[in-house]
Amino acid sequence: MPEIIDEREGEVPISAASPSSTNFNSKRKLMKNLEQKKNKKVSANRQRGKTTEKNIAKLIGGKRIGILGKDDVQAGSFSIEVKDREKSTAHKFMEQACRNCPPALTPLVIIHKKNSCHHEDLVCIKLKDWLDWYGSSGDLISSPLGSSLASKSPSG
Repeated sequence: MPEIIDEREGEVPISAASPSSTNFNSKRKLMKNLEQKKNKKVSANRQRGKTTEKNIAKLIGGKRIGILGKDDVQAGSFSIEVKDREKSTAHKFMEQACRNCPPALTPLVIIHKKNSCHHEDLVCIKLKDWLDWYGSSGDLISSPLGSSLASKSPSG
């Protein structure tokens, strides 16, 4: 391949092949590889999500719906959105609630969004504690929310 010599002293010879077309092709290959990796990751994430939805539905006596854009699981009067994440701020909140919780009580986290109505706050409880209180086909799941919570306890 012939070289084009730059007349300025100390400059490295420039290849006669078009550097811009070579650069473009390598960028295109890189973009294609990145897209393929992204697609594999998305597929793996969807599969992981489906598996988690099935497991949750089985644990709580619900049914996995899992169509994109719809609820993931339905159980009694509940429409459940299941999330499978590596990291979660809610889990850190729950860890703190567990550390601070006296032995005879059940840890619960209420998450309030600044400048919003408290009726829109989120209530988080560990699934193990939910199942201890309500069982896999629990009273709250099989009947409307109106059942008396005061009479419930984890031990029966």
